[in-house]
Amino acid sequence: YWVDPDKISSSDRIRAMHESLKEALRQLHTCK
Repeated sequence: YWVDPDKISSSDRIRAMHESLKEALRQLHTCK
């Protein structure tokens, strides 16, 4: 989910994007 950028630090935003990216990659590998 996406929260208001003004309510969250950039580092937290980057960490959240990194986690979602890892999750997407994990599901990609699971599909193969």
